[in-house]
Amino acid sequence: MMAKPLSAWPFSFTPLPCRENFQQYAHSQPAIYIAEVVVHNDYSGRGIGSQLLNEIITKAPSFNATKILLDRHEENAASAGMMRKAGFVEICTFSDLDRRHSGSRKTTVLGFDIGR
Repeated sequence: MMAKPLSAWPFSFTPLPCRENFQQYAHSQPAIYIAEVVVHNDYSGRGIGSQLLNEIITKAPSFNATKILLDRHEENAASAGMMRKAGFVEICTFSDLDRRHSGSRKTTVLGFDIGR
């Protein structure tokens, strides 16, 4: 099933400064950190998450960002596919015992360079 245009879905986002512990992955570039991209299970597999990421990518320059960072649980295959489809590349994976309480307990950080 083809995804509806993003304008047909209720959504919003608020750009915030990159989390301090993620600044190291921005390499001194102005960056946006995406804390969560969540799509209800009833709507998964329709490209909505990828559309949301693409919308943020499109608007990032208006917030003076040159890089977008996000993270996921290392073993979250659905998120991995969505992020890869939107053009994000893996930067690193690290043990994250404070945030991850199941599986490998690792976080994978991904980035997208604006204007590539």
